[in-house]
Amino acid sequence: MNSTRFLFDRKRYDALRRRLLQAPLNRYCRATEASLRRAEPVSTSAIRRILVCRPNHRLGNQLMLTPLIAELEHAFPAATIDIIVAGDMGLDLFQSFSQVATVYRLPRRMIRHPVATFRTILRIRKAHYDLAIDPCEASQSGRLLLSVSYASRVIGIPAKSPNGDSNKPALDGEAPLHMAQWPVFLLWNALREKRPPGTPYPPMNIGLNGAERKRGRETIDSLTPADGDAGTRIVVGVFADATGGKRHEQAWWLRFIDELKAQHAEYTIVEITPPDGQSRLSSKFPTFFSRNERIVAAVISNMTCFICADGGVMHLASASGTPTVGLFSVTAAAFYEPYGGHNVSIETHGKTPEEVAQAATLVVEAVVASNPPTGSPVQVMTQRTRMTAQPMTQHHFLACGRSA
Repeated sequence: MNSTRFLFDRKRYDALRRRLLQAPLNRYCRATEASLRRAEPVSTSAIRRILVCRPNHRLGNQLMLTPLIAELEHAFPAATIDIIVAGDMGLDLFQSFSQVATVYRLPRRMIRHPVATFRTILRIRKAHYDLAIDPCEASQSGRLLLSVSYASRVIGIPAKSPNGDSNKPALDGEAPLHMAQWPVFLLWNALREKRPPGTPYPPMNIGLNGAERKRGRETIDSLTPADGDAGTRIVVGVFADATGGKRHEQAWWLRFIDELKAQHAEYTIVEITPPDGQSRLSSKFPTFFSRNERIVAAVISNMTCFICADGGVMHLASASGTPTVGLFSVTAAAFYEPYGGHNVSIETHGKTPEEVAQAATLVVEAVVASNPPTGSPVQVMTQRTRMTAQPMTQHHFLACGRSA
């Protein structure tokens, strides 16, 4: 089965599963859905314990929570924050957030591990949260966890009623398209904060510390030995793998890099390899591999620029503070692109590798021009700005209190 057929079948399976579970889920979550539609404001003075429900194992989806966590710490400086994720990641990604107390890690297939799932639900029920947030519209497990938390206040996107009801409270300002910005917009509306138009959203950021960046710099130096000052090198990182139809073949990547080097022979290419540790570029360039996401991010943070297809590593690069170029072939860039600073997305469908490389070269040139490599990339490449909101056309967000 080819990758396109697999993606299509998976989408059909997911849609069928959601339809079968929607009716019983809606009945169980009726009180939560009613609360989400009332749009009562959230008071910062009443919130001491917060739960964020995102039971997903994918690296990118977890990283896209970091703007929300940063905004929660800003809005509720005296509160503790617990996060529900799935899989083995999570603890490392959120360790730099001082107010994050517990990261619950549910099994990737909760239905196959009922005992572990039930134990986690019991812990959540006993915590007595003041605020619980479900940041994803389509996650049935997220909505279920939001309901079982019995939080005093809930924030989320209400499910559509059977008759397509659109009787929803007006929202303050235009909602963004980007998946990492949606939850922040939800929070702002729940707090009834009057944000000026164009208020920037927090960037994705895992908060690498100085020691982590220093070790990453030492790794880069060991991978790319050179005469003279190592800080003057322009290091371009690549990740030549992705899932399903987002992947570009090896021949495509080699043509891309050939064009990049033809434009700037002085660029040093470093490949980040996927979890199997195997190069996707026939080991033609220095490679780095680690199963620890923070270690990978620390290495990327010492690069001048990073280029890869849409996926978790793209978000990790963006969250490391390095200017990131995301290559999009099948997914919508407006929902997932790296944003802020010199981060850009490039649509590759219908373009040759050479054309894409020429566009990427302009980004690297702009990064170098704005931050001449007179010192360590750690010192000169980690300043980030924020991206303004984009108009929302498909999603409507509500935030409210839950009745007793």
